Amino acid sequence: AAYGPRLRSPSNALPGLLGRAFTFRRSASGSVVSTHMRQAGQLPVADLRPSRPIPSDEEALRPSRVTPADPFRSVVTTPGVSRGPAGARPLGTGPAAPNAPALRGQKEGHMADPTRVAAPIGGDDKIMSFETGQLAGLAGGAVMAGMGDTRILVTATGAKHVREGARFIANSATGIDFFPLTVDIEERMYAAGKIPGSFFRREGRAPESAILTCRLIDRPLRPSFPDGFRNEVHIVGTVMGADQQNPYDVLAINAASAALMISDVPFEGPIGAVRLAYSTDGEWIAHPTYEESDEATFEIVVAGRQLDDGDVAVMMVEAGGTEKSFQYYDEGAPKVDEAALATALQECKPYIKAAIALQQELVDAVGAKPTMSFDVQVDYTDDIYAQVESLGGERMNEIMQIADKSERGAAEDALRTELVDRIVPELVTAAVAEGADEATAQAQATKQVKSAVRSLSKNTVRTRIVRDGLRIDGRGLRDIRPLSSEVGVLP
Repeated sequence: AAYGPRLRSPSNALPGLLGRAFTFRRSASGSVVSTHMRQAGQLPVADLRPSRPIPSDEEALRPSRVTPADPFRSVVTTPGVSRGPAGARPLGTGPAAPNAPALRGQKEGHMADPTRVAAPIGGDDKIMSFETGQLAGLAGGAVMAGMGDTRILVTATGAKHVREGARFIANSATGIDFFPLTVDIEERMYAAGKIPGSFFRREGRAPESAILTCRLIDRPLRPSFPDGFRNEVHIVGTVMGADQQNPYDVLAINAASAALMISDVPFEGPIGAVRLAYSTDGEWIAHPTYEESDEATFEIVVAGRQLDDGDVAVMMVEAGGTEKSFQYYDEGAPKVDEAALATALQECKPYIKAAIALQQELVDAVGAKPTMSFDVQVDYTDDIYAQVESLGGERMNEIMQIADKSERGAAEDALRTELVDRIVPELVTAAVAEGADEATAQAQATKQVKSAVRSLSKNTVRTRIVRDGLRIDGRGLRDIRPLSSEVGVLP
């Protein structure tokens, strides 16, 4: 690349011609000398060759036509045309070329103004904020969420069409039968003001905290997409700033919901989330800091959506004791019982409503994109499920009352095989009459009937639990299976 009016640094490396790398540095005489880098394995470091002197500002800015034979420039420039983007400095820190045209659609000297909403949540000293419009403009939706000095950028993008081979009924009998939602969390050391150094000079794999945060985001969001929506959706959260006081995981759940709300992905949100910590005084603290969590005996993360009547439907609960809980219990701290957990599930609702209201405020400020159209993908038709339920509903109810797991599984497999043998030939005959390939119709019909039998099994188990209060192995809702432990198993 063409160098600028002055080389400010003592060493500047750039790719040379013929696949070789050069290192440029200032010699004692003021000229620039180059040496092949030792890593390139071309010539020893002592092989130096003189270069032209450093040009003046006028010479550097003068338009010129350079040939590829010049060992110090590898880009052919044209008089009157900039060698880079508007305002760019090819090499060094000299002034930009005066004739540099602006890129199409670019406003010179102007960055996009973000739209920001903020509100106190979990106390007047804890403010949650959402920003959009400045970063990740090509994503379907991008939101920078913050609490304290912690910042996380969450983007949400959905595919316009179902992935090839994923159409369950229309095109393929081997397509995916699930919603391909992917959630990634990128933790970077620069968020804490650190740069990887010493032996490891690059970022490592995702830590356990990032993986757990992905699961926290996935669980409440996955049920909030329309039935039959099988387009790939990718949610990426990048931790931009970590103040070592406010955790980012619950903030990422709210930011992911907000990013989906302003995107074109069909999403039945918004979803709000909050973390509560049970203090040693017996009080629930909303959005606790790391210090407040360390001083608590129990933590619970709740996510939910707001119903039309104003109540909150809880969609996900993650709870557990802290590392020092036993120490605090020994010191007389109140223990968490069912009454305390019931109180937490009620106290979390105002904070979830506040997070949802803040997301809705962001949507009202920037406006939501038109929802993309999508082809509904189904595992089976309503007619097939009705036929399966009619032929095997009573037997499935009897099978689900078998307490032994092996015996129950064998009986269910036998029923599935029988239903496939009775229903599939009728479906194949009808499909072939419409011009379908017999082998393809056979595979599709078999997969649809098996999926319908699986759904019938699940619905039967749920019905027995809700209606009769019996679980699949015959235990009641309050019964615990026999538990035992043994030591000395290994020598």
